[in-house]
Amino acid sequence: MCFFALSPEDEARDAAQFIHRQGKQQPLLLVPRGALGDRVINAFTQAWQSQGGNTLLQQRFGNTAKLKQTINSGAELSLNGQPVNVMSSAAQPGTTIGGLTIPAQIEPTVSTSGSGNVDAVYILATPDELALIKPMIDMRTTSQSRPALYASSRSFQAGLGPDFRLEMEGLQFSEIPLLAGSNPALMQQVASQFKNDYSLVRLYAMGMDAWALANHFADLRQSSSQQITGATGTLTASADCVINRQLTWLQYRQGQLVPVP
Repeated sequence: MCFFALSPEDEARDAAQFIHRQGKQQPLLLVPRGALGDRVINAFTQAWQSQGGNTLLQQRFGNTAKLKQTINSGAELSLNGQPVNVMSSAAQPGTTIGGLTIPAQIEPTVSTSGSGNVDAVYILATPDELALIKPMIDMRTTSQSRPALYASSRSFQAGLGPDFRLEMEGLQFSEIPLLAGSNPALMQQVASQFKNDYSLVRLYAMGMDAWALANHFADLRQSSSQQITGATGTLTASADCVINRQLTWLQYRQGQLVPVP
């Protein structure tokens, strides 16, 4: 049995590898309060540390209403946070399904408040939240001193207008290849079928890849170097047959979406 999911942990691990490849040294994780933020911080930090990365900083934010209160009160979004220490998953219990043990989610622990020369910010936010967070960062920094900004696919949806795209100038975000434009004809057909509901488009893409994985199951099990170019990412399997995804990265540039080299 193989474990295949479209999870925020997947995106966080992929983001950690992508940001590390870009040579960043001190990322700040800007995530919502609650369990989702815990999960993303845990996955990102473990992937970051596995590449020899330095201690990460985290900062939590509230919902859209609380972000608006922050703006109306004149408060700024500071680009610093608290160092994150993640417990090792080796001794943690997990869930076993068909002989495959899926590690338990581990809540990150936080040490004393700190700051550093933040050179990257990974933001986990909805489009409405990002529309408030990104301008707050822009107002605090100049174009020369601004850290590189990254986001997950949570911030991308159909119908985002030109004003939003211009406001997001420079921001890079991850997305599944189907939604990133790998197959425009198929994307148009699927989006029309599901009335531009991106959650259903992602589910459709996952079904396509599940079928492809089933048909290449033996190849994946024989070699860890085997990969499948799927609709949800470039797919590989770990030694215990957990499917990993490498996503497509796009960037807002002058109101347009362009691939990140």
